[in-house]
Amino acid sequence: MLESIFQLALLAQDEQVAAVPFYNQGWFVTLLLIAAVAGGLFLAKVISESLKVAEYRSRMAIVMIAVFVAGLMIWAKWPPKLGVDLRGGINMIGSLNLDAFLDDNNSGVTPKAKDIIPALIQRVNPSGTKEIM
Repeated sequence: MLESIFQLALLAQDEQVAAVPFYNQGWFVTLLLIAAVAGGLFLAKVISESLKVAEYRSRMAIVMIAVFVAGLMIWAKWPPKLGVDLRGGINMIGSLNLDAFLDDNNSGVTPKAKDIIPALIQRVNPSGTKEIM
């Protein structure tokens, strides 16, 4: 009985791990960053020795590491897509309490939402240039 519970737990863990591709996991990204730094250092060493300019090795290493890390960021689709709040916009969600409204004649008939929404849009967006959904 206890063995079957362990097998179910292992299956659940396997399903959770399989849900995220390996290249989106933190350990793989860290490994790629280490490889980018090591590759930049190695490439700078090879280039500086072949050109016989050893005094520029550290500068070449900085440039190579920056190029490799930039390549990784482009590969990883950096920068991420920003939401409305980070792009400088807002989401305004509201609800109408139609029971609190009365029409102009005070006849007790509540207005319909389709009658109120154009007035709200005109008040929020008087110029008509903003995206209102």
